[in-house]
Amino acid sequence: MAGRFVAAWLRAVARDCGAVSKMRKKALAPLQRMLDWYFTKVSAAGYTLGHQADGAEHVLGGRSGGGGAFLLVVRARDDGGSDVDLMADGG
Repeated sequence: MAGRFVAAWLRAVARDCGAVSKMRKKALAPLQRMLDWYFTKVSAAGYTLGHQADGAEHVLGGRSGGGGAFLLVVRARDDGGSDVDLMADGG
């Protein structure tokens, strides 16, 4: 389910905004800590947020009033860390 959400979101951002920047990161921190950290930072920056979970995959997505958008996909790893994919457009 989350995979379909990600694909639909990327199509919408590409249609509305154009180019999308992407980053992939292997974090030592566990999934919940990564979600909390990004949620706090993005909320403080004024983005509206949505969260969906599909098994071990969690998705945060949002938009700013200035036209920026982001999508964060976090997956837990067996070693206790997490894989983080961040896609963003500055507006």
